[in-house]
Formats: sequence, C-alpha cells, structure tokens
Amino acid sequence: MVVDREPARVGKERPVRPPEDLMDQSFIDRVHAALEFERTRNGPPGDFSALPAIPAGRYSDAEFLELEKRYLWGRSWLYACHADQVPNPGAFLLWDRTGVPIVIVRGDDHVVRAFYNSCRHRGGPLVREPAGRVSR
Repeated sequence: MVVDREPARVGKERPVRPPEDLMDQSFIDRVHAALEFERTRNGPPGDFSALPAIPAGRYSDAEFLELEKRYLWGRSWLYACHADQVPNPGAFLLWDRTGVPIVIVRGDDHVVRAFYNSCRHRGGPLVREPAGRVSR
C-alpha cells in the first residue's frame, strides 16, 4: 500500500489518492453488485423493522402541520427548488413553504443563494412577485 505522507500546506491543494489495494477489482465488483441489488429491489430489506402506519389525518390536520413547522421543518434541510428554476444571473424565486419567506437567486457569478425576503434596514419585503429576473 502506498500512502502519501507529504505534509499538508496551507494554500496548496494536493490530490488525494486512495491506496491501491482499496480499489482492486474485487472491491469494484462488490460495489457494482450492491448498486444492482439496490436498483432492482422493490421494498425494504427483509430484516428491516416494520414501520407503523401513518394515520390519514396527519396529511390534513392543521394542528399537526403547525407542530411540524415548529419542531421539524425549521430544523431540517428542505428542498426549495431545482437550479433550473433560476437559470440565469438575476433570476429569483420567492419560496414560502414554512412561513418564513426566502428569496432564492442566481448571482452574477452563477452561484445560487438564498436570503430572507426582508430588507435589513426597515424589514420590508425585497420582492413581492413569486418569480422573476432583476438586473443591477
């Protein structure tokens, strides 16, 4: 096995190389077999514990929704949009699924960012339209 023992230097990136014996053909074959198993299975593994049924009311109960907003959604990563929904610099999307309006925008550097839809000076909304494009 070859290990790269060169000390790390600030500001200099070095390629990370896996040890040769880690990526042998046997390992690659096991990874391919596991991927094929996952692709073709149509349910949880046989030894997976059964999950309790979710009561139908959970999908329409306003009180339960408020509990989710308070204890779950504000503390979790949430899918807001696909990058294609803000395709060009200046494109924005107003997202308000948890009660806190967020503006998702693609910058001039083509990076997608998200901000509270609130002016830091007076607290008013920055955008009112559900989607659009702005220029400098």
